[in-house]
Amino acid sequence: MKGRKEKKMKLGKKMAERKRKEEQEIAERRRQDEIQIAEQKRQEEIELRKLEYEERKRKEEYEERKRKDEMEFQLQKIRIGAEGRSLNSNSVPDQNVNSTQIKPKLEIHHLMQKFNSDENDISLYLIIFERLAKQAEILENTWVSLLNGLLPYDVAQLIAREPDEIANDYGAVKKILLKCIS
Repeated sequence: MKGRKEKKMKLGKKMAERKRKEEQEIAERRRQDEIQIAEQKRQEEIELRKLEYEERKRKEEYEERKRKDEMEFQLQKIRIGAEGRSLNSNSVPDQNVNSTQIKPKLEIHHLMQKFNSDENDISLYLIIFERLAKQAEILENTWVSLLNGLLPYDVAQLIAREPDEIANDYGAVKKILLKCIS
Protein backbone atom coordinates (compact mmCIF):
# COMPACT_ATOMS: atom_id res chain seq x y z
CA MET A 1 0.00 0.00 0.00
CA LYS A 2 2.77 2.18 0.71
CA GLY A 3 3.96 1.86 -2.85
CA ARG A 4 0.54 2.73 -4.08
CA LYS A 5 0.37 5.83 -2.00
CA GLU A 6 3.74 6.91 -3.19
CA LYS A 7 2.69 6.35 -6.78
CA LYS A 8 -0.47 8.37 -6.19
CA MET A 9 1.55 11.14 -4.62
CA LYS A 10 4.04 11.12 -7.47
CA LEU A 11 1.21 11.15 -9.95
CA GLY A 12 -0.47 14.03 -8.06
CA LYS A 13 2.79 15.96 -8.05
CA LYS A 14 3.26 15.39 -11.78
CA MET A 15 -0.28 16.51 -12.46
CA ALA A 16 0.13 19.56 -10.27
CA GLU A 17 3.42 20.34 -12.03
CA ARG A 18 1.82 19.87 -15.45
CA LYS A 19 -1.13 22.08 -14.44
CA ARG A 20 1.21 24.75 -13.15
CA LYS A 21 3.20 24.63 -16.45
CA GLU A 22 0.01 24.89 -18.50
CA GLU A 23 -1.12 27.87 -16.45
CA GLN A 24 2.28 29.51 -16.96
CA GLU A 25 2.09 28.86 -20.71
CA ILE A 26 -1.43 30.29 -20.84
CA ALA A 27 -0.30 33.32 -18.85
CA GLU A 28 2.73 33.75 -21.16
CA ARG A 29 0.51 33.50 -24.27
CA ARG A 30 -1.85 36.10 -22.82
CA ARG A 31 1.05 38.37 -22.04
CA GLN A 32 2.44 37.92 -25.59
CA ASP A 33 -1.04 38.59 -27.06
CA GLU A 34 -1.37 41.75 -24.96
CA ILE A 35 2.07 42.90 -26.07
CA GLN A 36 1.17 42.20 -29.69
CA ILE A 37 -2.15 44.05 -29.39
CA ALA A 38 -0.44 47.01 -27.70
CA GLU A 39 2.22 47.10 -30.43
CA GLN A 40 -0.46 46.92 -33.12
CA LYS A 41 -2.35 49.82 -31.50
CA ARG A 42 0.86 51.81 -31.27
CA GLN A 43 1.61 51.20 -34.98
CA GLU A 44 -1.95 52.21 -35.93
CA GLU A 45 -1.62 55.38 -33.85
CA ILE A 46 1.71 56.21 -35.53
CA GLU A 47 0.15 55.64 -38.96
CA LEU A 48 -2.83 57.83 -38.06
CA ARG A 49 -0.51 60.62 -36.91
CA LYS A 50 1.46 60.36 -40.17
CA LEU A 51 -1.74 60.64 -42.20
CA GLU A 52 -2.91 63.62 -40.15
CA TYR A 53 0.49 65.30 -40.58
CA GLU A 54 0.49 64.72 -44.35
CA GLU A 55 -3.06 66.05 -44.65
CA ARG A 56 -2.17 69.14 -42.61
CA LYS A 57 0.96 69.66 -44.74
CA ARG A 58 -1.07 69.35 -47.98
CA LYS A 59 -3.56 71.92 -46.71
CA GLU A 60 -0.77 74.32 -45.76
CA GLU A 61 0.90 73.92 -49.16
CA TYR A 62 -2.44 74.45 -50.90
CA GLU A 63 -3.09 77.61 -48.86
CA GLU A 64 0.43 78.87 -49.59
CA ARG A 65 0.01 78.27 -53.34
CA LYS A 66 -3.39 79.95 -53.23
CA ARG A 67 -1.93 82.96 -51.38
CA LYS A 68 0.99 83.24 -53.85
CA ASP A 69 -1.36 82.98 -56.84
CA GLU A 70 -3.56 85.72 -55.39
CA MET A 71 -0.53 87.94 -54.77
CA GLU A 72 0.74 87.33 -58.31
CA PHE A 73 -2.71 88.13 -59.70
CA GLN A 74 -2.89 91.39 -57.72
CA LEU A 75 0.65 92.33 -58.80
CA GLN A 76 -0.24 91.65 -62.44
CA LYS A 77 -3.33 93.86 -62.11
CA ILE A 78 -1.19 96.65 -60.68
CA ARG A 79 1.36 96.29 -63.49
CA ILE A 80 -1.31 96.35 -66.18
CA GLY A 81 -2.94 99.37 -64.58
CA ALA A 82 0.38 101.20 -64.35
CA GLU A 83 1.23 100.43 -67.97
CA GLY A 84 -2.19 101.60 -69.07
CA ARG A 85 -1.84 104.87 -67.15
CA SER A 86 1.66 105.42 -68.56
CA LEU A 87 0.56 104.82 -72.13
CA ASN A 88 -2.63 106.88 -71.89
CA SER A 89 -1.38 109.80 -69.80
CA ASN A 90 -1.05 113.19 -71.47
CA SER A 91 1.44 114.41 -68.88
CA VAL A 92 5.18 114.37 -69.35
CA PRO A 93 6.29 110.78 -68.87
CA ASP A 94 8.69 109.86 -66.14
CA GLN A 95 12.20 109.71 -67.60
CA ASN A 96 13.02 106.73 -65.36
CA VAL A 97 10.30 104.43 -66.72
CA ASN A 98 11.77 101.08 -67.64
CA SER A 99 11.29 100.69 -71.39
CA THR A 100 10.79 96.92 -71.05
CA GLN A 101 7.59 97.59 -69.10
CA ILE A 102 6.03 99.60 -71.95
CA LYS A 103 5.66 97.89 -75.27
CA PRO A 104 4.33 100.00 -78.14
CA LYS A 105 1.42 98.58 -80.05
CA LEU A 106 2.98 99.52 -83.39
CA GLU A 107 6.60 99.12 -84.39
CA ILE A 108 7.56 102.45 -85.97
CA HIS A 109 10.45 101.00 -87.96
CA HIS A 110 7.87 98.86 -89.81
CA LEU A 111 5.83 101.95 -90.65
CA MET A 112 8.64 104.24 -91.86
CA GLN A 113 11.49 103.71 -94.23
CA LYS A 114 14.99 104.87 -93.36
CA PHE A 115 15.73 108.52 -93.97
CA ASN A 116 17.49 109.25 -97.26
CA SER A 117 18.83 112.82 -97.54
CA ASP A 118 18.76 112.64 -101.36
CA GLU A 119 15.06 111.76 -101.51
CA ASN A 120 13.51 113.00 -98.23
CA ASP A 121 13.02 116.43 -96.68
CA ILE A 122 14.16 116.22 -93.03
CA SER A 123 11.46 118.56 -91.66
CA LEU A 124 8.67 116.58 -93.34
CA TYR A 125 10.31 113.31 -92.30
CA LEU A 126 10.38 114.43 -88.64
CA ILE A 127 6.72 115.54 -88.78
CA ILE A 128 5.71 112.09 -90.11
CA PHE A 129 7.91 110.41 -87.48
CA GLU A 130 6.29 112.42 -84.65
CA ARG A 131 2.75 111.66 -85.86
CA LEU A 132 3.43 107.95 -86.15
CA ALA A 133 5.12 107.86 -82.74
CA LYS A 134 2.08 109.55 -81.16
CA GLN A 135 -0.35 107.20 -82.92
CA ALA A 136 1.68 104.22 -81.74
CA GLU A 137 1.55 105.69 -78.20
CA ILE A 138 5.32 105.58 -77.94
CA LEU A 139 6.72 107.57 -75.03
CA GLU A 140 8.58 110.69 -76.11
CA ASN A 141 11.58 109.78 -73.98
CA THR A 142 12.21 106.84 -76.37
CA TRP A 143 11.82 108.79 -79.63
CA VAL A 144 15.54 109.57 -80.04
CA SER A 145 16.44 105.89 -79.83
CA LEU A 146 13.82 104.98 -82.42
CA LEU A 147 14.80 107.84 -84.71
CA ASN A 148 18.49 106.86 -84.55
CA GLY A 149 17.55 103.47 -85.96
CA LEU A 150 15.92 105.17 -88.96
CA LEU A 151 18.78 107.56 -89.75
CA PRO A 152 21.80 106.80 -91.95
CA TYR A 153 25.01 106.05 -90.07
CA ASP A 154 26.68 109.42 -90.79
CA VAL A 155 23.61 111.35 -89.54
CA ALA A 156 23.34 109.16 -86.41
CA GLN A 157 27.00 110.02 -85.71
CA LEU A 158 26.06 113.71 -85.51
CA ILE A 159 23.74 112.90 -82.62
CA ALA A 160 26.17 110.48 -80.98
CA ARG A 161 28.85 113.20 -80.76
CA GLU A 162 26.58 115.40 -78.62
CA PRO A 163 26.54 115.20 -74.79
CA ASP A 164 23.98 112.80 -73.26
CA GLU A 165 21.64 115.60 -72.17
CA ILE A 166 21.30 116.79 -75.76
CA ALA A 167 21.55 113.39 -77.46
CA ASN A 168 18.63 112.02 -75.37
CA ASP A 169 16.39 115.09 -75.80
CA TYR A 170 14.20 114.78 -78.89
CA GLY A 171 13.67 118.55 -79.18
CA ALA A 172 17.42 119.21 -79.16
CA VAL A 173 18.09 116.39 -81.65
CA LYS A 174 15.37 117.75 -83.94
CA LYS A 175 17.04 121.21 -83.93
CA ILE A 176 20.43 119.67 -84.75
CA LEU A 177 18.97 117.65 -87.64
CA LEU A 178 17.06 120.62 -89.08
CA LYS A 179 20.18 122.81 -88.86
CA CYS A 180 22.67 120.26 -90.26
CA ILE A 181 20.62 118.55 -92.96
CA SER A 182 18.42 121.37 -94.36
